[in-house]
Amino acid sequence: FMWHMSNSPALPLLGQVISDPVGTAANRRLTAASSDREGMLWACGLIVICNLVSAVVAAATDAMLNYVSWKKILFFGFLTQLPRTVGIAVIMRVADSNRVLLSATQILHGVSASVNGMSCMVV
Repeated sequence: FMWHMSNSPALPLLGQVISDPVGTAANRRLTAASSDREGMLWACGLIVICNLVSAVVAAATDAMLNYVSWKKILFFGFLTQLPRTVGIAVIMRVADSNRVLLSATQILHGVSASVNGMSCMVV
């Protein structure tokens, strides 16, 4: 329950920020060629990055369950949520909502989602 509470609002809000052609500063576009269509591709890229990372980590998690207890792996999965959300806040504040950096936070989301999903199946 707590994983879903911490995870569910982050992706829609991140998608809204990354698809907005206007940056965080007033009257400033992210790039000169930014458009709404380009923003939608970035927002879709967030989901693709998460799913690709999740597939790789799910296979690794399955192999690790033979050597490490599921409680430690589940704790690690929960622990990746904190740097992800803090990273999003810092990038939005310091790096003017850099799309590449915001997209990179989805790597941690993929780790967290796959570990949560695999551990729930084991338990």
